[in-house]
Amino acid sequence: MVPGMTPSRRRRIGALLVLALALTMPGAALSPTLAGGVEEKPFLDRARARVVGPPGGFFEIDPTDASYAVAVPAGYWIEFSANGTTVDQGDPADANYTWRWGDGAEGYGPLAIHRFGSPGSYGVNLTVTAPVSGNLSYFLIRLTVDGEDPVAAITTNVTGPVHDSVPIAFSGATSLDDAGPGLLGRVVDWWWDFEHDAIIDAVGRDVSHAFDTPGVYLVTLWVEDWVHHNSPNATLAMEIIDATVPIVRPWTLHRVSTWEVVHEYDIREDSLYSFNASTTTDNTCEDSAMIFNWTFESPSGRYEIFTDQVNITYAWPESGTYAVNLTVTDCAGNVGYRLFRQAVQVDLAQHSNLQIQDIQVSPTSAQEDTAVTITVTVKHIAGNLADRGITITAARVENLRATAITVTGLRFLDSNNVPTDATLAVNETKKAQFTYNVGTGVGRFRVSVTARGSDEPDVWVTEANSRSVTITVTPAYWKPYVLPAFLTVLAVAGALVLVALYLATRKPKPRKKPGGTGPRPP
Repeated sequence: MVPGMTPSRRRRIGALLVLALALTMPGAALSPTLAGGVEEKPFLDRARARVVGPPGGFFEIDPTDASYAVAVPAGYWIEFSANGTTVDQGDPADANYTWRWGDGAEGYGPLAIHRFGSPGSYGVNLTVTAPVSGNLSYFLIRLTVDGEDPVAAITTNVTGPVHDSVPIAFSGATSLDDAGPGLLGRVVDWWWDFEHDAIIDAVGRDVSHAFDTPGVYLVTLWVEDWVHHNSPNATLAMEIIDATVPIVRPWTLHRVSTWEVVHEYDIREDSLYSFNASTTTDNTCEDSAMIFNWTFESPSGRYEIFTDQVNITYAWPESGTYAVNLTVTDCAGNVGYRLFRQAVQVDLAQHSNLQIQDIQVSPTSAQEDTAVTITVTVKHIAGNLADRGITITAARVENLRATAITVTGLRFLDSNNVPTDATLAVNETKKAQFTYNVGTGVGRFRVSVTARGSDEPDVWVTEANSRSVTITVTPAYWKPYVLPAFLTVLAVAGALVLVALYLATRKPKPRKKPGGTGPRPP
């Protein structure tokens, strides 16, 4: 310690010694008055520098003045600018600019270029001498010189074969960039080619892709680091297997007799139709490589099967609703199907449709064991075929229970009540008349009559084919002793009342005293 030196003087002398030492060291990385960036001064002399070229050939790691850091490629001319520098007095263009590149070389002027031949970390120092005051200001650029290409790497979330149309996650996160020995770079762009056709299909570190068609695909990834060094291609073989079932769409229909297109809701009985399943599609197989199996439900409830046919013909002999199932197996064994409930309509040209329009009974009240005459009026209301014969059935309905009865003496009458046959032309009306013995037992019941044509389909036999009439049965005249039930009940009740009255009014006989002959005194 120098005797008599104050602590503040010692600090000023120490700072000057450190500054002198720093200015005499070639390639010094940091001015002693800097704390990693811009010198803090009480005046406006401020050095400021930026890397400005080549355009797109560098990467700003940290753009702030306090810790400005840039990555540049090795072996390229790098452009530097101090145009952001300010001075307290005078014009910054008249200032003196000195660049120390950190590799022992120097440059001068507000704009400078330098080429770094070896990768590594460099501290580029800019010293600016103000034109009027001569004040010094400093700026530090932390420079990473990248001299290596990145290495691309692919990872996925699956192993082994993958089903088609299933999204697969691909990642390039394990791709690396070594800027130089012991120096870590950075990958900034990822490009993916899934079809191996040199066309970019996706961009980004983590992507997803689904392959719609089975096969083996060579997935390719190449990456670019922060100074636009490109990697060699990384590839990964992906095996995609067919798991997509065929899409069985509505088949096309033609009426064979006229070969016209018809809709599914316009199928008629007893007509031959062509069913064509070429509308079926698959992601891999053509129709010729797939197996088509048809199943048709018949009116008897049995099923008819047609195997390995794209196009078949079929006819239902009766109207109704029937199941049609088409099963398609593609070349990978995947199975698709379509089940359809086919409504088969009645062919008007082949059927009649009958209706009972009126029913009469004569007499409406009859004695036991006598016959009544029942007459029903039947009309042919629809269809284009004259009915070959009307069938009449009847049932006796009592207490919600129906019992079939015998139709006796059935005959048919025309509109003039002249006897005729059982046929019925289109729009013709006839009467069916028969007799029925009401049997024994008094009371009321209904007789239900149903008329059906021999050419009438089941689906047309409805409530309109039936009518009912009420008949009252009274006691027979030759059974006068027969009382109605309620009179019998009254007679029995009256007899019981008389007996009760007699018993209540009868006087008891006097008792004799034991051992005596006369009555006991009261």
